Amino acid sequence: FTAAEVPENMRARSGSVNLVDIDNDGNQDYANTGWRDGWATAFAINKLANGSLPSNTPPSAPENFLVSYNNGKYNLSWNAAGDTETATDALRYNLFIVDEKNDRIFAYAPVDTLSGKLKTGGGNITLINQTSFEVKLSEGKYRFGIQSIDQADAGSGFETYTYEPIIDQIKNISLSDVKLNSKDRRIEIRNTASSEISYSITTVNGQTVEKGIAGTGSTCSLQRLIPGIYLVKLTGNNNSFYQKVIVF
Repeated sequence: FTAAEVPENMRARSGSVNLVDIDNDGNQDYANTGWRDGWATAFAINKLANGSLPSNTPPSAPENFLVSYNNGKYNLSWNAAGDTETATDALRYNLFIVDEKNDRIFAYAPVDTLSGKLKTGGGNITLINQTSFEVKLSEGKYRFGIQSIDQADAGSGFETYTYEPIIDQIKNISLSDVKLNSKDRRIEIRNTASSEISYSITTVNGQTVEKGIAGTGSTCSLQRLIPGIYLVKLTGNNNSFYQKVIVF
């Protein structure tokens, strides 16, 4: 450090010094706030090293953001992000949740969900220090967003995921003549009923990956799928039922 005289407008009593990006250029500034004689507020900012340090760049957004629901809890996970100036293990994460039913929003730390800029900083910010998170919410449709934060409190954009758990709407109806199996990354549908069965296969976030008709007495071995959890809807004889299938 190079010693320098404290400017007059930086003098304050009962003040505090924080590092925070006040002028929104992505770099930390230092600020001193407090009281002067006559009860006036003293405030000033100064660029660190007079701008001679390399500029900070925001981190990348987390990838592979996944959401699942189990026993009243939403489980979130994502891959660690990267950054030019901040080590991966030192990155932190921020989360927002939007209740799609009434547009209510919750943020782990106050943030502009469009720009990713935090609305707080300095020593008073609380963030997530791991690549997974569990939150207890009533069952419903939610939009989740996750961002990474570097050591200068600069945030990435948000990776988002909209999730609505599938409720077992019909628990007492089954098509006993239809059998489902999962092997070799395929879902197999065997229809021994006397009529054809229509089927549709969706991912847990509602994306349809395949649909069609299984004729009577037929066995359908469907396309190879990415390992994960799928929901199969089968309809026949004016009945429908859903079954969860895990593909390995």
